[in-house]
Amino acid sequence: MSNPNSVEIDMDDVEVLQYGLSDNPLPAVHGIITGDTVANWWKEYSDGLFEKNIRGGLGDTSEVNQAIKDTLINRPEFFYYFNNGITILVDSYEPRRRNNTSRRESGGFNFKNMSVINGAQTISTIGKSFSSGEVTLDELSKVKISCRFIKSLINNSEESENNVSDISLDITIANNNQNKVTSRDFASKDSLQLELRRSISLETPYQYEIKRSETPVVNSSPYIMDMDDALNSLICCNPTTRNIANLKSNRGRFFESLTGPLYKSVFNPSVTSVKVINSVNVYRKCLEHLLKIEKTRPTKRDEKIVIHGRYVLISIAMNVHSKITNASSVISIDALPDFNEILDESYTIIANYINDHYPTSHMPRFFENQQKLKEVYGLFNM
Repeated sequence: MSNPNSVEIDMDDVEVLQYGLSDNPLPAVHGIITGDTVANWWKEYSDGLFEKNIRGGLGDTSEVNQAIKDTLINRPEFFYYFNNGITILVDSYEPRRRNNTSRRESGGFNFKNMSVINGAQTISTIGKSFSSGEVTLDELSKVKISCRFIKSLINNSEESENNVSDISLDITIANNNQNKVTSRDFASKDSLQLELRRSISLETPYQYEIKRSETPVVNSSPYIMDMDDALNSLICCNPTTRNIANLKSNRGRFFESLTGPLYKSVFNPSVTSVKVINSVNVYRKCLEHLLKIEKTRPTKRDEKIVIHGRYVLISIAMNVHSKITNASSVISIDALPDFNEILDESYTIIANYINDHYPTSHMPRFFENQQKLKEVYGLFNM
């Protein structure tokens, strides 16, 4: 119920070219697979292949995927050399009986419970290129991709010198520790985020997405929310000048350390699924009004006050309606009150204060300054 996209993927008779075997400390098969194999995987399971990865496919417009696609279509013979390859975790594997163990040009293997933890962009790009008809299976059969299948669930005896337990997370992080992966991506493996996803999914029909993917920032469904929605809403729900300033200037700081004070000040065991849902819904309704009024401001400076002060304005509205964000059950979106009046009044007070006391201040910097935020919140006894 909590994760309907999770499926156990077993693959039989996967052909691995020029394969090798490792036994210690983790059993593994390494070698080369061809593009047609990957395309068929994508056709059958799509994003289900990436269940244990820290993120899904990032979409055709990402710089990385465009480079992969260009190599795939225009220089397929160099794909093996230009691509980092694929790493897959499995619960177990067994070789095909007819494998020639003395000659390893090609071998077949059965893999249980496969999950790609590195190479999501490679697989999704190949799969989508095949689905769109830009490449054929025959062409993909000539594309070579480096691949590793690692058995990550090991139950060693107590006598073993290297007692290796389920190290899936360690392998995932190590294989994704590169510039294109952000600190926010690693938060998708945090136990608190996983619990929020589970508990929010039980508040039908809400869903909580914890992986960064190609999903648009503005979700098509009001019942789908992600970690960034939760970050914005929870900070506005319980605002501090430090958190509001960081949210405005450098939101990535909240994910630099999952055990650090910034992250824990927002995501901690006191945060419930109900809290997240109600806070996000209030945040979105307030933001909808602010996006409208920013276009009606008489001057560019007034417009910038709305744009750069939106976190402050929303946090003031949440403070006034704290009974909603602190409710013990989910409040229907249709049952939410109108926040327009409090937002309009708050804007007028803040705009007048800024124009009177800081007529030359640069608005983006103003709302990143903790002392100035303290003054603004003081106007509302916050």
